[in-house]
Amino acid sequence: MFVESGGTWTQQAELTASDGAANDLFGWSVAVDGSTVVVGAIYHTVDSNQARGAAYVFVASGGTWTQQAELTASDGAAGDESGYSVAVDGNTVIVGATGHTVGSNTSQGAAYVFVESGGTWSQQAELTASDGAAKDYFGYSVAVSGSTVVVGAWPHTVGSNQGQGAAYVFVQDGETWSQQAELTASDGKAGDNFGGSVAVGGSTAVVGALVHAVGSNTGQGAAYVFVESGGTWSQQAELTASDGKAYDFFGQSVAVNGSTIVVGAPYHMVGSDAHQGAAYVFVESGGTWSQQAELTASGGATGDEFGQSVAVSGSTVVAGAFDKTVGSNQDQGAAYVMGTPDFQLSVSPSSLTIVAGQSGNAVFTVTPENGFSSQVSFTCSGLPAEATCSFNPASVTPNGGAVSSTLTINTTAPSAELRAPSVRRWRPLYAIVFPILGTLLATFPRRRRELRGMRLFGFLLLLMVVAAQISCGGSGGSGGGGGNSGTPPGTYTVSVTASASGAGAANHTATLTVTITR
Repeated sequence: MFVESGGTWTQQAELTASDGAANDLFGWSVAVDGSTVVVGAIYHTVDSNQARGAAYVFVASGGTWTQQAELTASDGAAGDESGYSVAVDGNTVIVGATGHTVGSNTSQGAAYVFVESGGTWSQQAELTASDGAAKDYFGYSVAVSGSTVVVGAWPHTVGSNQGQGAAYVFVQDGETWSQQAELTASDGKAGDNFGGSVAVGGSTAVVGALVHAVGSNTGQGAAYVFVESGGTWSQQAELTASDGKAYDFFGQSVAVNGSTIVVGAPYHMVGSDAHQGAAYVFVESGGTWSQQAELTASGGATGDEFGQSVAVSGSTVVAGAFDKTVGSNQDQGAAYVMGTPDFQLSVSPSSLTIVAGQSGNAVFTVTPENGFSSQVSFTCSGLPAEATCSFNPASVTPNGGAVSSTLTINTTAPSAELRAPSVRRWRPLYAIVFPILGTLLATFPRRRRELRGMRLFGFLLLLMVVAAQISCGGSGGSGGGGGNSGTPPGTYTVSVTASASGAGAANHTATLTVTITR
């Protein structure tokens, strides 16, 4: 067991079975949820039944892990290989037994549901396919989310297509489990191995078909996404790698968490390294799934088979490479912990001073993390009045390194009339008014009655001049509407949002302080 603290992962415990024996293959399958871990041991002997298999439950308390239970099937038999696959969600554990005989069908397979109450685990149900047949290996893969279980049977014959494969959905009602649906690929073919891997999260199920041919690429592989609505499951998408090639075995492993799906392709060639392997991250938006990133090991080498197993929780992806050479130990194997693809957004400079009527530039840089390679587009908000923004280029796509876009903010100067009001059109009126006023002053009346009349006349004359000026738009207006006041002075916070395509992807915002002067 490994735990993370402050970005550092350390080994917390090594788990072993209390009754373990040679060749048990303890660790063949594992699953974790919170403080509960389940481990399969497919060759474990139970009551003298060799390879009957078992699954072990461990729980943590204060950093210490202890075995809580050993799970075995109530009708288990030699060769069942119980524990071939395991899954856990809360107090429910699913254990696949691919070699289990159902009726007279050898290796039809079964999956067992165990539930916990008060620290005690008990078998609640045995799940089998409604149309199961011999050598279907039902239980080769299992997944559980709440009251929904998905079980894969990759050799299952669909129509006349041997080995096309199927996955079965079971739902819980009280303590009863019943089959709700049988999932098959819309373009399935013989030998696709659909159901070799399964995952489920809420109403979304993912099924891998690692041998599926894509175009002319035999064995490139695919993963299929199914969604449930009103008890009915329908195929929503078929996922393939953007750089997939023949015999990549994309779909060997699948995992889902919310709107993120991770798919392993352990035979994918990276550079010149055959079978180094890769894992692909897909995100969903509005029912559409798009590839967000391709993950590879930083120290990967030929034959590592990175992506044989994958898991995702929140922003963390784990990928297994069981053939990785460690030191001088060939095929010792390794597991890689990686963050989900994301990017950082930065701006330089962080502030601008722009004279109204001029423009200013700032560079926004997108730095990818964990293999992020989606297209990123930009928008801005918080601009002052009479200002606009544009980006060059409008979008960028990282290709293993940082990429930038230049933001240009264009401002508007106040119109000439507002800056320097014109008085030319008033000159004719002034030429009439001022001489009259001068004459009045020169012939200033001596009698009080005449003085009062002249004052009244002068006042009315000035009032007419002011009224005429106001009716035409003020001292600086032009006949139609008063001119443009331009971008107002002040300090503004402009926000730039960088949005990754595929939406469920990352969006980040950076701010720029803009000061407008005149």
